[in-house]
Amino acid sequence: MLGTTDDGQKVVLNPDGTWHYQHAGLAKADSRHSFRKTFWGMHAPEVKQSEANVEWIEGDGFLAFESTLAGNNCLVVFVFLNDILVRGKYVFNQDFANANTYLFKFDELKASLQKKYPLLISDDEYWMNDLYRDDYQNWGMAVSAGHMSRFTNWADEETNIFLSLTGEGYQCTLSIEYSAKAHEADEAKYKEGLLLDML
Repeated sequence: MLGTTDDGQKVVLNPDGTWHYQHAGLAKADSRHSFRKTFWGMHAPEVKQSEANVEWIEGDGFLAFESTLAGNNCLVVFVFLNDILVRGKYVFNQDFANANTYLFKFDELKASLQKKYPLLISDDEYWMNDLYRDDYQNWGMAVSAGHMSRFTNWADEETNIFLSLTGEGYQCTLSIEYSAKAHEADEAKYKEGLLLDML
């Protein structure tokens, strides 16, 4: 049975008296999830139900937990805007003795993402400082120092997917981010509002 909350959200009422939010994406059982086992537009309680036996980290506008992906330690992050899921992210937090390992991991993830998302939007490598450009053995160092970065972008019908490798202060950051196309304008407006508040 369906019901409506005071704020207009649709909910499903269970026979045992419990309830959960109704989400349009849940009806599409045969479709791919937007991020992990979730769909864009879900509320935090629904997202929590999608992952069993994890220790949630809760913050202002996000949920997260520690996990692994492709054998690498990572933080799984769910980002909410106006209480609905608009973005998901894997932030790899495993330290490697050789910074070049981050480049290998980037290439491995890139190959896997390309298999799932054939629509490649862009694949870019940027050099802010050419000190190590001709010395491949030190490209990991170049990334960690902020001299070089890599960004690859794919898309499907509902989602933009970004793989990035950046660095600062001799620390590399490798991440995959999933962004809901339908909410990108709202996110941009929200960020602009934050900026204007600070000016």
